Amino acid sequence: MAVIQSHPLPAHPAGSPFLVTEYKEIMIHLKKMAEGPRPFDQALDATWLYLRACQAKLPSSPQTLKSPVPPPTPEFEQSIKLSSFPQLDFTKPFNVQSFRNHIDGFILPLTRHLRSEIDTLTPDLMDTIGVEGEKEVRTWLIKHLRSYDPSWFLCSTFASVPIVKCKQLLQLPLFVRRLLLPFVLAPKFRGYWLYAPYPENLTFSGTA
Repeated sequence: MAVIQSHPLPAHPAGSPFLVTEYKEIMIHLKKMAEGPRPFDQALDATWLYLRACQAKLPSSPQTLKSPVPPPTPEFEQSIKLSSFPQLDFTKPFNVQSFRNHIDGFILPLTRHLRSEIDTLTPDLMDTIGVEGEKEVRTWLIKHLRSYDPSWFLCSTFASVPIVKCKQLLQLPLFVRRLLLPFVLAPKFRGYWLYAPYPENLTFSGTA
């Protein structure tokens, strides 16, 4: 949850539908919900700390991308009871099976919580902000996503599904798929070579 809370919401200009009283009341309700304790909060924060620790152990290079999420404070790290999550061993290399077992321990309540929030809050929010508000949300979201390196999304997609499916979903120029991806973009994200289900899709032979 610390990762989510670290991303500031956009400032809205005068006259924005996001400044109406009804919307503010909904956002106050959301803020109270976000600040309330949930059974998966500590698990999510421990996951973030673990992934940061694993990333720090990877070989660094001038091309290594800096995370847009601010680093955790010492006070935050001390607030997480890591002993409650034995599957996350910070002293050992990344273990796929242990990490999966850790995720399985809280993913169901997290999914149910998110589904409940979407089902109950989305209609209220959309009705309140109207069409103009939806456009404003879309503009902010696009700007936010563009702050990330597009090759991150491309490499993660290629390494997550079979190459045949990649070719169907992403009909890229041959130059991009056969040369740019394996020789320029993929080396920036070496983590996918180690942990993704289809790392061969990031190689020259795998993109054929």
